[in-house]
Amino acid sequence: MAEDDFYGLSLVRLQKFSRTEPGKLLKSKPRLIHYPPLFLRFFFCDEYTSALKQTQYIQPKPSLKPNEMPIKKTASKRSFFKLGLFSLVLSIAGCNTGYQEVEGKWSFVTWDEGHGTRVNPLDVDPATFQVLKNKDYAKDDKTVFFLGSPIEGAHAPSFETLKGKYFAKDQDHVFLRSFTVINADPKTFKEIRFPYAKDANKVYCGTLPMQVDQIDEFKVVKGSSSISMISKEEFIRQYGDQFEFLDELKDHFLVHGSGKAKTKTQRFVDFHLSDHSK
Repeated sequence: MAEDDFYGLSLVRLQKFSRTEPGKLLKSKPRLIHYPPLFLRFFFCDEYTSALKQTQYIQPKPSLKPNEMPIKKTASKRSFFKLGLFSLVLSIAGCNTGYQEVEGKWSFVTWDEGHGTRVNPLDVDPATFQVLKNKDYAKDDKTVFFLGSPIEGAHAPSFETLKGKYFAKDQDHVFLRSFTVINADPKTFKEIRFPYAKDANKVYCGTLPMQVDQIDEFKVVKGSSSISMISKEEFIRQYGDQFEFLDELKDHFLVHGSGKAKTKTQRFVDFHLSDHSK
């Protein structure tokens, strides 16, 4: 095993003995074994080095092919217990994030591996500031925030989160995270199963209106929590004429999800009609 592999990668390469030249290591087709992330190994380099030195390589019998060589791993339980304990401590530290009062001022607190805790003060009215039911959102009497950043165009007094984890609305708009759901009606809008939602007139995939002939027949076959963001210009270039109306919108980015849905006569993959639609 190369030391550079251990300190530089999250995958440690365990190389194989050659059948014809016992005792020598082959670099071709290494076996890969996952180890905890680099930031954990940084704090426990000595423990990892000690544990990995205890890994014993068993030379195969002549009848075995190199790829069939067994590997016996006897890494130190003590080392991995320490790593698990440290991982738990980091997880607890990472949970102490979100909207918080820091030194008497409302702030949005983040944590990342490279920089640790970051405190981002918010320009809010403390008397009217509140964290909403979906704790990614907060507002005062004038501004709505998503993950600490203002949502442009949101009407704070009427802003509320919707049932489910993803959508919110005000008196004029529906929002997915901080993005406007295109031409959605906030009075009749509801999530079906993410990324799909509907109002009285349209079905939506993320922020995109879909070309659904029979809204009442629309059923989600497969949902997903994943979303993709794409620039409006690139989206129109890729998907052509049916979305040219998007060019008139103020939003510079569009958001869609991943899923499958159907009606009696149509089949959808993500937001567009499938080639298998009848």
